[in-house]
Amino acid sequence: MMSKIFKYLLVAIMAAIVALAAWAAFSTPEIDKGNLAELHLDKSSKAFPTAVNANLYLGYVLFAVAVVAALFSALWDMIKRPEGILGTVISLVIVVGVVVAAWFIASSNVATNPNFVIEDLQNHSVFGSFETTISWASIIVTGVVFAGAVLSAIYSAISDAVK
Repeated sequence: MMSKIFKYLLVAIMAAIVALAAWAAFSTPEIDKGNLAELHLDKSSKAFPTAVNANLYLGYVLFAVAVVAALFSALWDMIKRPEGILGTVISLVIVVGVVVAAWFIASSNVATNPNFVIEDLQNHSVFGSFETTISWASIIVTGVVFAGAVLSAIYSAISDAVK
């Protein structure tokens, strides 16, 4: 029963994501980036469309739901299988370690290298060091996760071939 509910819920969420993405793609006005310095854009102008805001908020909600689901499933698994607590704790320590290391690498790069500063072209300003550090740390974490997935797939293929 629950799996059926989750299946239909997943289909509904995917349909909403596709609809919002299409809305953003077809309603976003074209902006001449070469002429951007002459424009005086603010959040109420057409260059900051409602569709993009809706997609950003959807992304925030989906991220929050993913975090809550990951924490809930980890706790549920620990309750069902107490012998797996050590593996869960080790995984949590590795994830926190990667995020902390990425944060320190990103913050040191932002503090020492002005090329790592992110420009906000719409408002003719530069994001602060905190926002830039979050962006670079996210990129670093994404790269580490991607490398881990590739190495895991290679290890899995080799271990299956050896068996």
